[in-house]
Amino acid sequence: MMPFCLKVPPLGTRHSQMNIRAHFRLIIHAIIVCSVLFAVWAAAAPITLVQDGRPAGTIVVAPNPTPAARLAALELQHHIEQITGARLPIRNPDGTIQGVPILVGESAATRKLGLKGADFQPQEYLIRIQDKAIILMGRDWEDTEVNRKEVGCDISMPIANWRHKLNYDDAVGRKDASAGVIELPGAFDDQGTCYATYDFLERFCDVRWYGPSPINVVVPSRKTLTVPRTAIRRSPSLLHRNGYAGGIWPILLRQWDKPSEAHQRLFYRRLRFGGERWAANHSFSGFRARFLVKDPRHPEEWERSRPDFFAVGWDNEGDWRQLCLSNPDLVQQVAQDARGFFDGKPPKPGQVAAGDYFAVVPQDSDHWCKCARCQEVLGRGKGQDKPGHFESGKASDYVFGFVNAVAKELRATHPSKFIATLAYHVYSYPPSFRLEPNVAVAPCLGVCNFYARGTLANNEAFYDQ
Repeated sequence: MMPFCLKVPPLGTRHSQMNIRAHFRLIIHAIIVCSVLFAVWAAAAPITLVQDGRPAGTIVVAPNPTPAARLAALELQHHIEQITGARLPIRNPDGTIQGVPILVGESAATRKLGLKGADFQPQEYLIRIQDKAIILMGRDWEDTEVNRKEVGCDISMPIANWRHKLNYDDAVGRKDASAGVIELPGAFDDQGTCYATYDFLERFCDVRWYGPSPINVVVPSRKTLTVPRTAIRRSPSLLHRNGYAGGIWPILLRQWDKPSEAHQRLFYRRLRFGGERWAANHSFSGFRARFLVKDPRHPEEWERSRPDFFAVGWDNEGDWRQLCLSNPDLVQQVAQDARGFFDGKPPKPGQVAAGDYFAVVPQDSDHWCKCARCQEVLGRGKGQDKPGHFESGKASDYVFGFVNAVAKELRATHPSKFIATLAYHVYSYPPSFRLEPNVAVAPCLGVCNFYARGTLANNEAFYDQ
């Protein structure tokens, strides 16, 4: 800042006696202006986390942090060390704090500032960077006995199974650390603190995760790390984010340089994979063992004999046999299953349900029931057939009519819950009637033959419409 100079005539002169008050007013005004300029400069100055390779901040977490806060603190520490070579210490609020405190997750320190995780919306998070503290937090899943008993299953596995355990130090290649084995936040658990931390690392530290293998992780190299003062409070734009590939798509794993399971699991968290609990997939494979043939391997699944639930004319289809979707008793049974789930019971074998969504999706074929009632409804869709294309609407009235009937029954007792279903294969196109308001539909493209001649153009035309 340039020094401020003011020339004042000698006090003994008549001129100075006449103007001395004006000169001093000018001095006072100049001091005020300089003070304001200094305050503006100080407010705009960035916050230093690492100075010349030495820590200038401390990561602060609660003594018993949430799984999200524990992972977020370790990820912040690890990536800053990768950038600068300096390892910021992790302390509790009553520990020794050196430099700027970085408050990760709810703790006594954030509560003093009036910030609690429960006051955030699901998936909402805060990044606040100021001179007194940096705050990275949001709503997090709490490790309680009640929360451990939550039921549900997404399209890959039970919700609880997403809470993987791994040795963090081994996963990131740290030889002299002592984080040891931690439990990751479940992909579909609240983890706003992780979202805040990963957003912070991307926005202000220039970290990029292009894949799960170490070779896919890009970090800058600098001895001094500063971050700008700011305040960001937001939620992800997409409520549900699911691109799970573990072991399913070998070509993707090869493109990723054959990452370990630990690397994949960290990668999904870094991408903010998960979000709102939602599920929709083929959901009737367990009906055979419940209502048709007792399975000697799982006799406990048997309920009663209801052969009328099953598609006529396809006796040898096994677990993947379609059902008779025009049967009103079947509608009542599926609605009853949905009510049981929303009342806290685990999904039945073969069923897919999570959060506020219970899936009703036929098995993966077009071997529909040949009874007169079903054939009459199916006949209405002949004009919606698209020969040579995977997607069409020839079974849309048939499938969505069944989905609608189940949804209407469910809404009578659980008006805030949803039936989740797919727009898939021969029921990709809308039916000729409106869907019930508690039906949630996910478009489901046939990725296996996506590049077949005409398929791409057909799909583009459909989605444009």
